Amino acid sequence: MSESEKKFDPRLLAFFGCTILGVGLGFCFFPERLFVFIGCTIAGPGIGMLLAAYLPPPKAD
Repeated sequence: MSESEKKFDPRLLAFFGCTILGVGLGFCFFPERLFVFIGCTIAGPGIGMLLAAYLPPPKAD
């Protein structure tokens, strides 16, 4: 495994976490309202990208 593969990027966790949270919230709480489900599905990755943009990049050792 190369050195770059060993480092964990917290920005990926923020993006995928918000994506899964948005889809999960839309599916669990609003399955009968299609537009709310689609809105949560689209807003999740968008919030994740905004959060990831403000997190600092991993430090190069």
